[in-house]
Amino acid sequence: LGNEYYAQLKLKEAYDCYLKSYARFTPAAGYSSKLVMRLIACCDMLGKTAEQLQYIEEGLGHYPEYTDIEFLRGTLWLQKERYLAAIQSYRKCLKMGEPPLLLGSIPGVGTYKAAQMLCQIHQNLGDSRAALRYARLALRFSPMNREVCGRMASLLMETMTPDAAARSIARLLPA
Repeated sequence: LGNEYYAQLKLKEAYDCYLKSYARFTPAAGYSSKLVMRLIACCDMLGKTAEQLQYIEEGLGHYPEYTDIEFLRGTLWLQKERYLAAIQSYRKCLKMGEPPLLLGSIPGVGTYKAAQMLCQIHQNLGDSRAALRYARLALRFSPMNREVCGRMASLLMETMTPDAAARSIARLLPA
């Protein structure tokens, strides 16, 4: 029922249903990891930051390899403008790598998406060197990612001509 409410964007009702399910939470149940993700998502959309952090901590306690949850923590810190905490979370995602198949639901959270977020944060903070390092990493994970290519081009053109920037990016792309 919670998923039906969620699909209809009746988030308060979905959250209440998820809470009832969570009261009988068993980490080994097949749906439990997805329940944690839905609780975190509802808390985010309902502005329940304290509860969101609680479910993130509990979720990682039950599923320490669930990179998606760490990625959501990084996103929460980014939204709250806690950049150092966001950087720490996204770096942890890179160390964790992609989650096991039975857990994962957001492709790229342990690879290119985490690197892309780190690139964005460092660029916004004015650290072009670090931003460029993470843009290169993101391109290694996802060579045809247009957003990263565009961000990298912007960063490179701060210090070189457009032609030189294009050559630099071309060297990173597959033939």
